[in-house]
Amino acid sequence: MTVMRTLIHAELPSNRDKSPGEFLEHVNGVMCETYLRNGRFVTVWAAVLDPASRRLTYASAGHNPPRLLRGGCVLALDVVGGLPLGIDPAATYEDEGITLEPQDLLVIYTDGITEATRPGIDGLELFGTERLDRVLSECGSHRTSDCAERVVKAIAAFTNDAPPTDDQTMLILRASSRLVPCLC
Repeated sequence: MTVMRTLIHAELPSNRDKSPGEFLEHVNGVMCETYLRNGRFVTVWAAVLDPASRRLTYASAGHNPPRLLRGGCVLALDVVGGLPLGIDPAATYEDEGITLEPQDLLVIYTDGITEATRPGIDGLELFGTERLDRVLSECGSHRTSDCAERVVKAIAAFTNDAPPTDDQTMLILRASSRLVPCLC
C-alpha cells in the first residue's frame, strides 16, 4: 500500500490531464512493470470532482463500490469496475460520471468496513454492505462527521468492540448547495 500511495503521488502531477480510468491504466502499467510481483495487487477507486458543477467522474480497479445517499436511498456506484491494479498490464478501466445533487452524501470506504466480523452460526459473520447501507440511510442531513461516527459505532456494536482485523477507512463527502464539497 505504501508503494501504491507513493506511486500515485509521484505520477499524478504529470498525468492531471488524464481521466480517472486513463490514470488507473497508466498506474497499473507502471505497477505491473516495476513494483508488484508474486500475485500482489491493489484495489483503487479514483475520482475527479468539479466543485462548480458537482460532476464526479470515477473509475474502479477492483475496489468496493462507494455508496451514495440521495433522498433517503442508498445507491451503489457500481456501474464500472475493473481488475485490481497489478494483475494484468493490459487491463483497461472505464470512466463513469454522476452529478451530485445538493445534500447527496458520498461514502468511499475500504473493505475493512464491510468485512468486519463476529462469530456466527456458520463461522464468521460479516458486517456487510446491507448493514452499512442501513446505517447510511439514517444519516440524512447529519454532518459527515456524525455519519462517520454512526458507522464506527455500528461496527463496534456488531463486533462487540473486537479490534479490527483490517484497516477501516472512510472518506465521506457531502455535496453542498453552495457548490462546495465538505470532506471528513
